[in-house]
Amino acid sequence: MVEEHNRLANFDFQTGLFVAPGVTPGTSRSGDVATNWKNFSPRVGFAYTLGADNKTAVRGGYGIFYDMQADQNDTELAYNDLPGVYGSQSSTASLGTYPLTPVMYLSQGPSPIIFSSITNPTGRASAAYFHNPTTYIEEWNLNIERQLMKDMVLQIGYEGTRGVHLTYLRNLNQATQPLDSNFSDSSGNEGRPYESTVPNIAAIRTEGHDISLIITLASAF
Repeated sequence: MVEEHNRLANFDFQTGLFVAPGVTPGTSRSGDVATNWKNFSPRVGFAYTLGADNKTAVRGGYGIFYDMQADQNDTELAYNDLPGVYGSQSSTASLGTYPLTPVMYLSQGPSPIIFSSITNPTGRASAAYFHNPTTYIEEWNLNIERQLMKDMVLQIGYEGTRGVHLTYLRNLNQATQPLDSNFSDSSGNEGRPYESTVPNIAAIRTEGHDISLIITLASAF
């Protein structure tokens, strides 16, 4: 995935720093996310007639199907801290004695938006692993069909589905220990794994992969 004007940034979990095309040297347009060229997806099937009366048939098939499982994380790489792409500004009025001092005059407009940068990021971040396996589904079926009468057949079969590399969102910048000291400064980010390199970043959302198997069997009569 790339953005037409290279306006996306990714997080390098090895260095603990953000990378972006055109900003950090050597970063690809995809934020260093490599294309997986091993997504082989064969599909095979067969049908065979049993017996001399030609009234019994066996059929089966198997296939692998790839998909980009949607979790909103990839599309949020554009919200990482690139200069001039995403920023915010807020004004707070203090409650004191009258007359109150205005925080903004409409004739003057709001204060300039403050943009963070990938060298001094703030807020929450999203990330995609550089070498991420692609989600895929295996499907298979086998059935036997027998003609009982001129206008009646009986079919018995089963089908299976197995999901591999299924993804879910997780935060890899959570505090490792539930301590009060994690909130000892104004950022509230003490104790996070990447506090030393990106101290003003809280959650870093990325994909996790489910290691369990999901298998479904269904029979038809």
